[in-house]
Amino acid sequence: MRLRKKRKLSVGLDIGSKVIKVVVLSNSGAKNPLPRLISYAIRNITNGGEAPSDAQISELLKEIFQETGISEKDVRSAVSGNSAVVRYVNLRKMTREEMQDSIKFEAAKHIPFDVKQVEIDFSILEEQVPTDSRMMKVLLVAAKKDECNRLINIIKSAGLHPTVMDVDSIALMNGYLFANGRESETSPIALVSVGARKTSVDIVDNDKPAFTRNIEIGGDGMTVAIARGMNVDIQEAERMKVFGDALIHEHIQMVLDSITRQLRTSFDYYEGLSGKDVSGIHLSGGTAMLRGFPEYLTEKLGIPVDILDPLASIDTEEFKSDEELETVRSALDVAVGLALRGN
Repeated sequence: MRLRKKRKLSVGLDIGSKVIKVVVLSNSGAKNPLPRLISYAIRNITNGGEAPSDAQISELLKEIFQETGISEKDVRSAVSGNSAVVRYVNLRKMTREEMQDSIKFEAAKHIPFDVKQVEIDFSILEEQVPTDSRMMKVLLVAAKKDECNRLINIIKSAGLHPTVMDVDSIALMNGYLFANGRESETSPIALVSVGARKTSVDIVDNDKPAFTRNIEIGGDGMTVAIARGMNVDIQEAERMKVFGDALIHEHIQMVLDSITRQLRTSFDYYEGLSGKDVSGIHLSGGTAMLRGFPEYLTEKLGIPVDILDPLASIDTEEFKSDEELETVRSALDVAVGLALRGN
């Protein structure tokens, strides 16, 4: 792929437990206010069900960038899973400079990690909490240094340069807020991303991050349930999950019910804190395309569910005949949010 030198590119790199996703965008220009999709890739990193080594992931990254013709070396990536936590806390009012000085002390009260072993960042969401003028609302993020360094080494070993290390749930919300910035939502909306090993729940209220939780159940649990129930191997079970019909659902009922209960608990908790009901759910991630999944959640939760389109505000004209993109676009949620960071 030949790239014009004047075009500034941003690359979002989402290294999941089973799949690598890459999204390349060009910055918007005067003639086209929307960022343009330049390239994307989605690649399975497991080999017969075996987890790859870090060196193998680096080699696969090299292959992806070579095969897709991506010449940009600066990438933005993210930490996920149990290696990162997001907290929404009320703290006494202070300047950003004062927060910088006291952030480790404040974080120690709210995160389950040793503050010496994590990278910490924050964002002031509200300068003044409505119920107490002496307090402000702060988004607090902590990621384990070991996992950050591991991802950085993987990326550098692939000949790439990591410029941003985010948290996947923050990247997901960033992508959503960009896509929906022209149609502001005043009631809480839940972003539910179902990956291989976890389901992330993020609530956006009045166009601001408001709640984050990880549920340690994902698509892999469904695959295992199908393999056991149908007496097939994992590869065949995965194929049946993606392309199966209602026959498969009886074997994943316990997994579906567990996810649904955890979602209901999360929404009840948030609704109890805020006094506001979650009015809709945008579903994304690799498992979002499971046949009948949105309809199932709508029925069980009593909340409208649709499939999130992370490319809704991206110019994808060059890919309008790309059938694969239509199939995988919801799985690009985090990668798109990373590529959009700073837009």
